[in-house]
Amino acid sequence: MRLSSFFVVTFGIGVISYPAMHMPRGGIFFADEGKKQAEPIPKPSPTKTDFAYRIIVNIPATKLSLLENGVPIKEFPIAVGQATYKTPTGSDEIKEVVWNPWWYPPNSEWAKDEKITPPGPRNPLGPVKMELGDEIRIHGTSKPWSIGRAASHGCVRMLSEDAAELAWFLQSRLTDKSDPSYLEKYKKFASSSFHVKLDRPVSVDLIYEPIAFLEDYLFIYPDLYNKVKDPKELAEWKLFVNGIDPWALSLDKIEKTKEIVQIDISTLRR
Repeated sequence: MRLSSFFVVTFGIGVISYPAMHMPRGGIFFADEGKKQAEPIPKPSPTKTDFAYRIIVNIPATKLSLLENGVPIKEFPIAVGQATYKTPTGSDEIKEVVWNPWWYPPNSEWAKDEKITPPGPRNPLGPVKMELGDEIRIHGTSKPWSIGRAASHGCVRMLSEDAAELAWFLQSRLTDKSDPSYLEKYKKFASSSFHVKLDRPVSVDLIYEPIAFLEDYLFIYPDLYNKVKDPKELAEWKLFVNGIDPWALSLDKIEKTKEIVQIDISTLRR
């Protein structure tokens, strides 16, 4: 039979084209925000041949993944923006690592009474920052309790030791400043900032993927920014496009979950 229409759906890091006649029941997956529909989960930027390293931040999962040649090698818990100060989705690059950074209050209402903060234990950026665009950065934190939550003003917070580990990993592989003596220098002169430019940028994709299909499990994360209209329907579609019968599972318990739900689907593979 000749098919007359096709559609394309983007989820996470893949683009899948299926005949329209095979679409499971239901309609739009994402809820309205005001007068316009919430943006769908963006497709991360294509991996370039000169990008050996790449970072993916999944906002609902509060997780940062470091990939080497397309393979995840490290994973870190993070804090993301509050609902009022959402972490934006999109693609950008890390071009520089800044050790012992100064913190300058942004031009925003929430920071109107804040003061410039020098490097040190009270600095909101922790021991290191990695700039992205539009005043968004990946950095350490003086508030480790916030990790795993929607708690920042848009930036991606990491535990300070994790931020230092990630920054040093990139610096030691993408610059000529790879000797451990540099780390000792940054600690010894903790009141001074050190700017280290990477030999080539590291691609960073900030995605909003509340339902993720990972190996033998389906993960459902809290919809932090209330973008999903019907989480059950979205989960069914996620299973369907990965070759799993979506109606072989009872997915009623995932309705607007506030906790991470992990479902074993290993026995359902076709």
